[in-house]
Amino acid sequence: MIKQQNQRTSVRAIIVKDDALLVMHRNKNSEEYMSYIGGGVEEGESLEEALVREVSEETTLEVAVDTLLARGVHPNGSITYFFVCKYISGEPQLRADSEEANANSYGKNLYLPKWLPLEELKTTTLPLYPDSPELKELLHNYIATKQWPKQEIEISFI
Repeated sequence: MIKQQNQRTSVRAIIVKDDALLVMHRNKNSEEYMSYIGGGVEEGESLEEALVREVSEETTLEVAVDTLLARGVHPNGSITYFFVCKYISGEPQLRADSEEANANSYGKNLYLPKWLPLEELKTTTLPLYPDSPELKELLHNYIATKQWPKQEIEISFI
């Protein structure tokens, strides 16, 4: 299979602490939304190494990767893996030398890592990207049962 230029492998963290989900609040080109913490896997990295690095870069939090929760293929062929991570320590803030902090300094985009109370997921009007009906269902089931599924699931993206 020939990989398209814009295809990539990425990882996203599902981190819940004190009934709140860690998200990145974004305002990019006047579009306000939230996203799961994570990013691209660099050459030579395992998925887990990339995720720990991305969480540290974007939030300064220390986490441990726990379970592969879901995997989805985007229309362009890119693959995103979602892992449940255990919170170890820290408070969410941008690392001073991160790309996100640099973008904030120009005042055109906003990156703000924050804890979003799980109950607010039901009522927030801000989209949570990447958007997936199956991922939404997993989060709503977690809110109700405080349990993640035992097996990885395949998800689709809107």
